[in-house]
Amino acid sequence: MKILLVDDDRDSLRLLGQMLQQAGYQTVFSTDAEQALQFLAREAVDIVIADIYLPNLSGIEILRQVRQQQLPCEVIMLTGFPAVDSAIQALREGAVDYLTKPVTREALLAAIARVQARLAEAHQRQETLAMLETAVKRFTDQTSTRAAPPPSPPPAPAPSRQYVVGPVLVDLDRYVVEVDGQRVEATATELEILRFLCRNPDRVVTPQELVHALRGYSAQPAEAAEIIRPHISNLRRKLTACSAQADVIMTVRGVGYTLKTPLKT
Repeated sequence: MKILLVDDDRDSLRLLGQMLQQAGYQTVFSTDAEQALQFLAREAVDIVIADIYLPNLSGIEILRQVRQQQLPCEVIMLTGFPAVDSAIQALREGAVDYLTKPVTREALLAAIARVQARLAEAHQRQETLAMLETAVKRFTDQTSTRAAPPPSPPPAPAPSRQYVVGPVLVDLDRYVVEVDGQRVEATATELEILRFLCRNPDRVVTPQELVHALRGYSAQPAEAAEIIRPHISNLRRKLTACSAQADVIMTVRGVGYTLKTPLKT
């Protein structure tokens, strides 16, 4: 994996780089947010680890640009001045994790391992689908060249983990969301929320459950609500932009979220 480190503290950059390189990761360094964005426009990376407080542009602005431009990477925020407000803002903007300085080797590698597992799962699904499509095409080409009328080829294996909620399709084999066949550019966090709701269709899911499932830690009710609410809002906006009938997430005030329409699998 290729990781871009952005921090105006050169000692911090050197320490983080040493820990990552010793663990086998390829690293790129930048001490300036604008330079980091220019680099991301030219080259692809898997993960960006950026300090929140940078001169000129902040690390939060890097995160926003990554999300707005839909760059194929995940962002971990870093700060030497931890605060609940900054953590909530970072997660609200789409960061996959939030680390505080001084960062231990264990905490850093654990955060990257979580992102790596998520990316690997999505990549594996894409590869499996491509292999199935290739196999079906090869079989079809072979049978079509025979002199005798070929038997009908078997249907392509259907994805084993599809959820349909009204006009919304959540396909966990391809790791995509579609509305009436139109693909929705959902973030990894938004898709994980949909997946959790689909796997719990008969009950109301609390924000605390979602934070624990997505981030792996327990949050207080108010903090959990602040973290999850903007992701739900962004997800609803993206779904209803495709179809007014795609507003399938219902808010149960004071409790949490559930699916509005019956789930089909």
